[in-house]
Amino acid sequence: TTEIYTLSLHDALPIWSSLVSAGAVIENINVAAGQYGYNAEIVLLPDNGDNSNHVATITLEKSGVCGKEELFPYIFKRATNRGGYERTAITDEQKKSLVQVPSILGIECDIRIIDDVDDIRRLAKYVSVYERLLFSHQALHAGIYKLLRWNKKQAIQSSDGLDIRTLGFSFPEKIMFRLLKSWTLTKLF
Repeated sequence: TTEIYTLSLHDALPIWSSLVSAGAVIENINVAAGQYGYNAEIVLLPDNGDNSNHVATITLEKSGVCGKEELFPYIFKRATNRGGYERTAITDEQKKSLVQVPSILGIECDIRIIDDVDDIRRLAKYVSVYERLLFSHQALHAGIYKLLRWNKKQAIQSSDGLDIRTLGFSFPEKIMFRLLKSWTLTKLF
């Protein structure tokens, strides 16, 4: 049995992006389990709110059938691109294909594609609140910097945290981000 917890930088404010990460871990465990002949019994939010960081408990049981999990190879090919993207609209056919993915996979959920420029701006404004909050609340600020690993050596030695190299910063952005580690300096901005 494996238990998965999210990291909270402040007791009153869970990190929602860590919930997304936890969801990816849960999905990867489920896919890998099937590949190696296990059934994954996943219980989401098992503590009924008693421990808001306890996202899932996963129990693996031998199924005896090693499957050819279609998504398994992609666990190792995953890459995150935090760089800039081309501002190219997707076609109606592509939108239709994306919206159909949940039903193809037997999942009950809706996919909403936001392509109206004003809606995108509004959404970007809401998302940016999270980043502004990290730099306006001292405990959150300290928490995010506690997680950062500033070079490959630190990332390897700690085997945890967030490797600064994965954030896609330019050289000047890296310098500024490092300077903003100082809460006193951050308050000036």
